[in-house]
Amino acid sequence: MADLGVELLLEVLPKLDHYQSKKQTQEDSQATLAPKINKEMGFINFKTWTAAYCDRMYRAIGSEHGIWVQFGDKKVKLVEICDIQDSDNNNKAPAGMLIYSHPSRLFILHFKQGSVSVSKLQVATKRVTTAQEFYNGYITSLQNITKVLVRSIGCNSNV
Repeated sequence: MADLGVELLLEVLPKLDHYQSKKQTQEDSQATLAPKINKEMGFINFKTWTAAYCDRMYRAIGSEHGIWVQFGDKKVKLVEICDIQDSDNNNKAPAGMLIYSHPSRLFILHFKQGSVSVSKLQVATKRVTTAQEFYNGYITSLQNITKVLVRSIGCNSNV
């Protein structure tokens, strides 16, 4: 990258006067402002989000604020997501359903369209854990896992 920067500087600097004479000022009336990013933008809304939208939000604000779900009374941040499947769910899992895959050692989080695999999570005020550590330490300590997951993470409250 540094080599490319040097090449571009050597190409542009001799012609700088030419480029500056061609500059155009931006009309303030044509400018648009993006909304200010805040932590609440990262809350996953399973009624509206798709897997593709989750991926875009993860890449846009994931490093600063993170994307997260409410799991019971705990806020759980999705620290690392991978393998975005943007097609309809083959098994028709409801949006918000979190399923642990033993073979891949990942959580699969389902949306109204598609799913994402989650490899690292973080419960608020705790350390980052792998999906397997989260499953072994947190999920298995809960009773009636399926109902807790659907009620806590899903948008279906009557399950």
